[in-house]
Amino acid sequence: MIQLDPQPSGDHASLQLDLSSSEAIELIASGGDQDLLYLQNIVVLQSGLPIYSWRARTSLPCVIHDCEQLETFGEGIGQPFRLNTAKASITLVLPDALIQPGNQIFIEYHYGPSSALPSQPVRYVQRGAHSQEIDALFDRAQATSKSKQRSSRTSSENPADVAYRSWREYNGQLPKSEQQLISEYLTNLATKPKISIIMPIYHPNLKYLQLAIKSVIAQLYTAFELILSIDGPQSSEHDMALSTIAASDQRIKIVRLSEHGNISVATTNAANHATGDFLAFMDQDDELTPDALAWFVAYLNQNPHGKLFYSDEDKVFDDGGLREVFFKPDFAPEMLLSMNYFNHLTIIERQLFLTIGGLRTGYEGSQDWEMILRATASLDYSEVIHIPWVLYHWRVHQESVASGYEAKPYVYEVQERLLSEHLERSGYKVSHLERPREGRVFLVPHLMPTQQHLVSIIVPTKNNFADLSNLVHSIESANCEDYELIVVENQSSEPNMLAYLEELRKRYRVIAYDVDFNFATMMNFAALQATGDLLLFLNDDTQVITPDWLDQLSALAEREEIGAVGAKLIYSNAQVQHAGVVMGLGGVANHANIGVPFASAGKGSRNLTYGNYSAVTGAVMMVKHSDFIQLHGFDPRLAISFNDVDFCLRLLEAGKRNLLIPSVLLYHHESRSRGRSRARGQLLREDLESSWLYHLHAPLVEADPFYSPNFSQLMSQAFLPAKTRHAQRPWLPEGSQYLLPTPHESLIESLIELGPGDTFSTNIQLPQAIKTTERISIFVDNPHNVTGVLSIEVGGSKPCEVTIPARRRSYAASVDVNSSPTELIPISITNPNQVPIFLACLALPLLGVDSPGYQPTTLRARIETPANPGSSCRPILLRERRV
Repeated sequence: MIQLDPQPSGDHASLQLDLSSSEAIELIASGGDQDLLYLQNIVVLQSGLPIYSWRARTSLPCVIHDCEQLETFGEGIGQPFRLNTAKASITLVLPDALIQPGNQIFIEYHYGPSSALPSQPVRYVQRGAHSQEIDALFDRAQATSKSKQRSSRTSSENPADVAYRSWREYNGQLPKSEQQLISEYLTNLATKPKISIIMPIYHPNLKYLQLAIKSVIAQLYTAFELILSIDGPQSSEHDMALSTIAASDQRIKIVRLSEHGNISVATTNAANHATGDFLAFMDQDDELTPDALAWFVAYLNQNPHGKLFYSDEDKVFDDGGLREVFFKPDFAPEMLLSMNYFNHLTIIERQLFLTIGGLRTGYEGSQDWEMILRATASLDYSEVIHIPWVLYHWRVHQESVASGYEAKPYVYEVQERLLSEHLERSGYKVSHLERPREGRVFLVPHLMPTQQHLVSIIVPTKNNFADLSNLVHSIESANCEDYELIVVENQSSEPNMLAYLEELRKRYRVIAYDVDFNFATMMNFAALQATGDLLLFLNDDTQVITPDWLDQLSALAEREEIGAVGAKLIYSNAQVQHAGVVMGLGGVANHANIGVPFASAGKGSRNLTYGNYSAVTGAVMMVKHSDFIQLHGFDPRLAISFNDVDFCLRLLEAGKRNLLIPSVLLYHHESRSRGRSRARGQLLREDLESSWLYHLHAPLVEADPFYSPNFSQLMSQAFLPAKTRHAQRPWLPEGSQYLLPTPHESLIESLIELGPGDTFSTNIQLPQAIKTTERISIFVDNPHNVTGVLSIEVGGSKPCEVTIPARRRSYAASVDVNSSPTELIPISITNPNQVPIFLACLALPLLGVDSPGYQPTTLRARIETPANPGSSCRPILLRERRV
């Protein structure tokens, strides 16, 4: 277990990691006003075992992996349950050999900000058979850390490439021990298909060709054939080299075209000679990773219905460097309308390939994109499988498309033609195709609705005359006709606002919502009065830029398979405010590409392409009226935050797809829609609502299908590889998984406001006997500029005064409690300040894991009569924690 010394001295305490223990993680803080919930620095120990995500899937539940994982874990919990940002004073990788009974490590833990850390290395003492090895590891870790810091200060390398190199160092190696595991894993699989690797050959660079074929022969999965499809006559040198290659392995076959055709003809010729169950396409100068086919076969066994598979990829340069990684989303059909993000490695069921007519001539340069569009149109969504691992190295040289389509300029016309044909086949009505930036490989279709719609534009507002008038003017100035504007007015009082509302009533509908602000309820209220078949939720602090915005949004929203459609929102400085919502990013959910210039492609070109996302913001969201009613609208329990995300996730779970249209632009002057001042206790409510969203949609928060599991979940590192995050290798055990605490519905529906002089009293009972002292953390929101005090009395003991810093969000105070199975524990909290304090109580919901018998439960606290009549104290949540 990990445990802090119960008697810390000064500004530090001992941290003990017992590697022989199999108990769940225990992080117990004590002493002073510092609580481990709010640690600022911690020594982080890291297991060399693989992990799946910040959930720390590992067979060692007692190990936190590194500072980024800990920081992300804290963000993922959501305030007020989160750990503050944790900075590691040292990161140590423990080889598996050291993780065994008898080894113990004792480390010093420091309280306080990073500036207070000692300049000398963290002290440690170790016991056990491997103490010298552990000693050396600490020294090596410190030296490596300093070296990386020096190199990072002087390097001008692309940050994405730097991050990917770090990711590969941590995850991309394939040691012999893992190769043996893969071989054993493959032996026990039920399905072992034969794979035909098709490689068209036309005047190849022999050096690159030999590397390509060498990478195929090195495959750990051996049930394959390699078909070299020779596209017409070659030089005598090439013929001799190809004959030698074919003779080197009986799994290599050569088929020839008597005359030069093209890559489509050569590929189809090879497919007609193939005997495999699946076809894998490979260029003559690229390379496969040794485990490429093993990953495919593993995913086929996990998804036996799969017919079309694609993997992640990177680029290999002449210096042997691997850069420009493309970690891809899971199947995103609308993203395929902008670019062929499948690319390499693509593997298709041979029968499906033949059924759809294979590769068609006339599309050379993008023949694979044209084929993939036809293939996916014939498949169910579940039959297209993404393998989230780099299995293919795309060669970059002067004549390769990997270096840019300038090498084959005719490709641009081909792409526009194939996409226009696909859109017509699929029933879209196309205005035109836009290529946002010259030289880029993607397109953005501008679409029009196929039928006439009435769009109900619903705008909530309160005392926001300037923004609302600008918005209405921008709507009226845009190229749109069939809409009704419904302004939902929430207790406005300013004279200019009231006068403007009266003016709006002459041509639009203004409806009053005369109760306290609840965005979800307001929008549901308005939707019931809307007459349009499409609903557009629109914040009053937005401003339309794109003239045909309603047509573009309607063209996608009208389709049966589409749920919510969003737009790209930008700040007044032309930087992105919203370009889709990523689950798990910076907490439970956050916007993609924040701060990126709106005309920049962004990472993976996703800032300028059609994008399938798990959610889009409710600031600009179009949805079919029927879908909104069928799913019962927004969840009123999420009054301020995440109601839009929750609704989108419910659409996703209902089989719909949500997407962002990058060519629809609006300004968003963020967070003006609720009036000038923020509601009392709102920060605390937002924190609670984030935790509730996790409770409702934990699987999607943990693993957003449209955001690679190899990307960081830190906002500052969005869309960058994170060495501590990667997809689960199929042949390695998943281990245990952290469970996060979630609030009871009663806590979401009410806030706890403790007015001046008020006393909150309640009894709690923990059903299971607590074997040790239980620590109850009381989370407090003090929005004021003055320091506050709370008087806390537990179980009749002497009141304890806790100081709450000024402007402190969700500060955690702690008290100790002893319990028996039947005992009711009285708790009283008094506010002696002259200003209100907002609070919520939880009984140690810190870090639980799925150890045997552990099940988080919730209890309702019972309110006693407040000391002050008229107090606004309301129910709170208490949580059991088993020890």
